[in-house]
Amino acid sequence: MNIDEENEIAEMIRAFSPYKVDVLRVEVEEPSLEDIFLDESY
Repeated sequence: MNIDEENEIAEMIRAFSPYKVDVLRVEVEEPSLEDIFLDESY
């Protein structure tokens, strides 16, 4: 699952709560400075 905005992470976890879904791990992948420099889409 990919989420574009950091504040949406907490919202997504709260959305699972009523359904008794356990969120065991959340990983945030951020682009490196090299990725940002070489990719004009950032």
